Amino acid sequence: MKRLLIPVIVLFAAMAPALAQTDDTFQFVDKNGSVVSNGTTIVATELTEDEFLGNNINCGLQVKNMSGATAHVRMVYEVSTIDNGSVQVCFPVTCNSQFQQGVYETAAGPMDSGEVRDLQSEWFPLAYGQCVVSYRIELMKQVGFFPRQSYEKVADGPTVSVVFRYDDPAAIAAVERSIKQHAQRFDLLGRKHTSLPWRGLTIIDGRKVFMR
Repeated sequence: MKRLLIPVIVLFAAMAPALAQTDDTFQFVDKNGSVVSNGTTIVATELTEDEFLGNNINCGLQVKNMSGATAHVRMVYEVSTIDNGSVQVCFPVTCNSQFQQGVYETAAGPMDSGEVRDLQSEWFPLAYGQCVVSYRIELMKQVGFFPRQSYEKVADGPTVSVVFRYDDPAAIAAVERSIKQHAQRFDLLGRKHTSLPWRGLTIIDGRKVFMR
């Protein structure tokens, strides 16, 4: 019996890396069409003022069907932080909005070979703060047809996280001024220097800085 178990154990060990691989039928791409690598974290801060939708920050992501045939896809997204407002996702065929932390999924839909479609995901802030969302592409297979369309998951695709930030520009400027005004500067002999320029290796608030 022990000899029979050994090949089975080896087989499962060989299969494990393959099972853990990310399916690349669909990829996240940026506005220039460049692929955004799996596991990337993006910081989005550009606020758009829209008289119809309201102020929002777009994730800046698109999804591309990299295969040579029509394929079905859905988006699973986790809202891990949302200080205020709501998150909207319109992909691939429907729109939905969320107001709290949680894991959500969109309805599945088809994309043609080579098609690029905007993820259309925005954070609509009501005040300063941030929102963190992780997006995961899932490859789907259609198993039920009209009038009862249904899908089943085939594989996990890439994951990309977006940190939406809406900061007060005045507050940022004040912090920068405070750092400049109150930074403590010492040379390597421990002597404090209150004015610049100071050339050479200097310790500023505990950090080594080389001043040219």
